[in-house]
Amino acid sequence: MDNLEKYISSTPEQFDIAELPEGHLERFEERLDAAFAEVAAQPHAASQTASVRRPAWASTARISAIVAAAAVIAIFIISPARLGGRHWFSGTGNDPQRICAAYFDKVSSMYDDIYKAHPDGSLETAAASVAEEAVPLVDLLPDELSEKEKAAILKEYYGNLLDGLNEIRKVK
Repeated sequence: MDNLEKYISSTPEQFDIAELPEGHLERFEERLDAAFAEVAAQPHAASQTASVRRPAWASTARISAIVAAAAVIAIFIISPARLGGRHWFSGTGNDPQRICAAYFDKVSSMYDDIYKAHPDGSLETAAASVAEEAVPLVDLLPDELSEKEKAAILKEYYGNLLDGLNEIRKVK
């Protein structure tokens, strides 16, 4: 390997035989002129020594992070499942079967409430469109997921459905 490196470094003219593409010099000069014009248009470097300039994306990223944090806090505090002290799956832990049982119990109770408030069946279709499923989600989840991952998915999905049913139940 040393011999090859010595040979290349001692005879560079044999390896530098490619010509530059046509018009290369003109393109290079145009880009150089544009760069000089951009530098000339900026304020003097001496006036920038008093403050540190941050990249434009830094302030955007900071604002985005603040907005995202505020949104997460707002969702957590104002979540419909938390209003009125409701926590749909308290006591179920990370057991997917217990989560499903709690969901079906709550759906049954809400259906009863909806039917009692609207015996004419006017909201039955709306409630069914939210809560009924051809195949329960728990049966569709891959076996590779841990019980904790399955529980998190089920709680989020069924919690959203219960939130929807709760809104239908509130209709007068």
